[in-house]
Amino acid sequence: MLFTRFSLVIVVAGALLSIAEPARAATPPNDLYGNAAVIAGVPFVATVDTTSATVSSGDPNCAASSHTAWFRFTPTVSGTYTFDVNGLWNSGGPSLGVFVGHRRSAQMVACDVALGGEEFAGVAADKVVLTAGIRYHVMVGTPGGIADPTLPGGSLFVRAVRYVPVAANVHLSYGSVDRVTRVLTLTGTVACAGTYAYGSFDGFPDISATVREERSTLVAQGSGGTWPSSGYTPSAAWTMEIHSETAHPFRRGWATVAVRGYECNLWECVTRTKKVDLFLHWG
Repeated sequence: MLFTRFSLVIVVAGALLSIAEPARAATPPNDLYGNAAVIAGVPFVATVDTTSATVSSGDPNCAASSHTAWFRFTPTVSGTYTFDVNGLWNSGGPSLGVFVGHRRSAQMVACDVALGGEEFAGVAADKVVLTAGIRYHVMVGTPGGIADPTLPGGSLFVRAVRYVPVAANVHLSYGSVDRVTRVLTLTGTVACAGTYAYGSFDGFPDISATVREERSTLVAQGSGGTWPSSGYTPSAAWTMEIHSETAHPFRRGWATVAVRGYECNLWECVTRTKKVDLFLHWG
């Protein structure tokens, strides 16, 4: 009887200890290359907790990553795609690799780590050209974790999209000249398009303009720049003040205006310029 009671106490104590232990994240189901989660189509978004994810001997290597999880994608259309991963902002950021082939002989298509800095400390992104009907494997993980086992995994946001080139279309709406200061105010809108990595800033193109108002030998001329104060849905308004850089001020009448929009994503920049004859009104 004593032995039974003592055993009961041990069992109860063990149960209390197990209840007190903090819960540990489960190994993700796509922890292994062979169990990669399927990206059935794009756009695709998913989250994965790599806290308890592992690395298997013979896995393809990207940035000596630990805590790896896998996805696989077979595009139906050849073209350019982007994959990005967001997370681990306070521990060095994530890694992202794209591979093709069998696990032990897979060839690397792309490999990137977090871009760094205040804006991109937790963002890694790949832009790749893929062939229809070919299976690709996408890895997300913790860069350098094989060399430093103390580096953690964590919750990662993963995205895949078909790439759209960046664009900035600028429209000039109105020009008015203040009767007293002779300062010219231009207003317009700008619309952006394209693929931006998740977490990066988009919809804030640089807008610049040059103005020339010519009357016989009297020329008023100036330039300026600005950017929208908010993102575009689907467009954003902008306003710009321009002072004449010659001895002659702006006034009511026709002027030639060249307005330019300049926009970038992580992979490319584009400039769009529109030149118009604009009637300047008294403000």
